[in-house]
Amino acid sequence: MAFRKRYEKLLLEQEITTVFRPGTRVYPNRRGYMLGETVIARVIERCGSDALGVPPVFNEMRIPIMISSLTVKMIDDFRDDDFEGSSPDIFDRDSLETHLVKIYRTPIESFGGAVTRIQFRYIEENVAAAPGAGRSGAIALATGSGNRAHRMPASPPCFTGA
Repeated sequence: MAFRKRYEKLLLEQEITTVFRPGTRVYPNRRGYMLGETVIARVIERCGSDALGVPPVFNEMRIPIMISSLTVKMIDDFRDDDFEGSSPDIFDRDSLETHLVKIYRTPIESFGGAVTRIQFRYIEENVAAAPGAGRSGAIALATGSGNRAHRMPASPPCFTGA
């Protein structure tokens, strides 16, 4: 799971446990997660571009996390308690929409108005390198159910402006 550089300290201090992604991010959908799945949190050093086929560049930090909750809602249905565990800059519906539009550079309506809230917990082990991490920037993720693994692009496009 990719995080922007500005959230690295929150990850290291285990202060962030909730993130939001546009659309329905529940497996088997594109870039979907499964309840109980273990993924590696990584920090983007240089943004990539899905549209241009340019993978992001990550720093060396690898933090294993387990998906503990997946909730898909229409953006207007999020309430104050849905933002608990999120980064300080995402605290209500308007800040969420602003954040997602800035990162993904497209209106939420282009994702059908749906947003996935992903909650996770930190796994108390150090991971020196993400299993399956390759030059493509994709990570092979082992899931919490059986031996199934799927490849997931490591990062969405980043906002490169101010």
